[in-house]
Amino acid sequence: MYLDGDTTRAELREVLRRLRDLQGTPAPKDELLVALGVMSEVAGAYCDASFARAMTIVHEVSGRLPKERAASLRKSLHRAVQSFGGQETEFRRQAYQALALLDRVDRRTAGEARSLFESAVRAERLLVQGAFSADAGDTGGMIRGLEEFDDLLASNSKAPRTRKIKLCMLGDGAVGKTSLIRRYVTGTFTDRYEETVGARITEKTVLVPDGDGSTKEIVAGLWDIMGHELLGRLRQSYVMSADAAVLVVSASDKKSAASSREWVRLLDQTVGKVPVAVLVNKMDLAKPDARREEVADLATSISAQVVSTSAKTGEKVAEGIDSLVARAVR
Repeated sequence: MYLDGDTTRAELREVLRRLRDLQGTPAPKDELLVALGVMSEVAGAYCDASFARAMTIVHEVSGRLPKERAASLRKSLHRAVQSFGGQETEFRRQAYQALALLDRVDRRTAGEARSLFESAVRAERLLVQGAFSADAGDTGGMIRGLEEFDDLLASNSKAPRTRKIKLCMLGDGAVGKTSLIRRYVTGTFTDRYEETVGARITEKTVLVPDGDGSTKEIVAGLWDIMGHELLGRLRQSYVMSADAAVLVVSASDKKSAASSREWVRLLDQTVGKVPVAVLVNKMDLAKPDARREEVADLATSISAQVVSTSAKTGEKVAEGIDSLVARAVR
């Protein structure tokens, strides 16, 4: 998972320490509300990271399926994620429909996805219980809830860790996000346009210079996000826990430059400030038409590097993304 378990556990343990010091005496209501706020923030990140991992599993498996079956599986999972946070019975019904489809394809990965959904439900239940404890001034109840949440994060942190970073490809449809990934990972290009449905995750191992003159291997997960509008939580779940982002603008489309600020706003609201590279793609075209000044101003405002690229010829594609990977690692 891309959730930073060590950081979130440290926050929870600090809150736990303060509440334990107050145990046996009436805890100030403000202290309980602070504890609830930390739990809420961690629960939200934990649930979104769980869903993001479940989506990764589903998209990896759906790549082995015929087109119609793959689309049905992805749509079923999307409905499940959208129903989360409402009625638990509806969420479970939608989730298990998706898992039943996944189970027929790959029982092992279906089991992993099921455990992720169950962990998300458990996290939200703990948050609801914490809200009741804070409202009632129940210090002991809040401590028990935080301890259980700490155990949940601990069980997640026992999974083997690989040094990975998550790079989100942002930008309108047809700007060349999928083609850039194909060129970067496989060195190939096709003129055929295929709209991305949901998200596609492609990994590439990148050698990044280390401080001592050596290099280290980083697995960059490139998330190819569909360009048109998605529902709020579902759209944000793709961006959640991103370590960096590639904002793609088409050199032949003024609209893609104009809407780039919306993509940056989504990134800021979801994960805060992370390294961004702005790739002005399709520079192989005879008459580039992007709003260059607008793109340059945006890049300056977010301290992003602007790179003129062509997925067709390969011009500066590797340089632009490799540089971003190095910034994300630093």
